[in-house]
This record gives sequence, C-alpha cells and structure tokens, in this order.
Amino acid sequence: MNAGGTLNATTFSIDNAHSDVSFSVRHLMITRIKGLFTRIEGSMASSYPDLSDARIQVQIDAGSILTNHPDRDQHLRAENFFAVDRFPFIRFQSSSLLQLNESNFFTQWVPYYSRHSRGHSIER
Repeated sequence: MNAGGTLNATTFSIDNAHSDVSFSVRHLMITRIKGLFTRIEGSMASSYPDLSDARIQVQIDAGSILTNHPDRDQHLRAENFFAVDRFPFIRFQSSSLLQLNESNFFTQWVPYYSRHSRGHSIER
C-alpha cells in the first residue's frame, strides 16, 4: 500500500530468454511429437503479495510453431490446423489463480476466441 492508502500493482512480464510454450502430442498412438512456439508475450499483474487478484495474459504467435520438421511445421500453420493467416495469435487470459502450496499455483485459462477453458498448474 502506498501513502495514499491505495494498493501498488506489480506487473511481471514473460522473460523469453527463460520461458517457452511447449507441447507433446501422441501421433498414431505410436510416438509423440514434441514442439514449441518460439514467440510468446505475456504478463501478470497483481496488487497483493499473495497474488490473490492476479490477472494473467498470454499471447502466442501461432506461426512460430517449431517441431524440427519444416514440412510438418508448414502443415500445422495451414488452414486445417492453426490457420495462421486468419488466426495469427493464440491468446489466453486467466480467470483465477489459486495458490496450492509455497511454490505452486493453479490457474483457470480462458482462450479469448472460445468458450472452452482448461486448468493448468504453474510453478513459481
């Protein structure tokens, strides 16, 4: 709290040098395909030290997908998967943040473009 009695908001930004958005999907029930997105942006803002009012936003450049297989990457950017020409970004924002223990949190993510949501654990 500052001298005027209002809360000071703290904002954190994603550090691209130490962060990534990666994935692993099963292919033909035989093998796993691993990949990542190389261009991400995001921030978390909170007015409380316990992060109880945290607001998190993440934007992923869908065209930055990298699976170490150029033909597959082009296929994933195409219309039948990410359709990056029409949907260049994948955007999420949190709807809540719950502290599970000293260093782990659970957040409920809501994609900007969908009514579907998923929960994900994050570590401090």
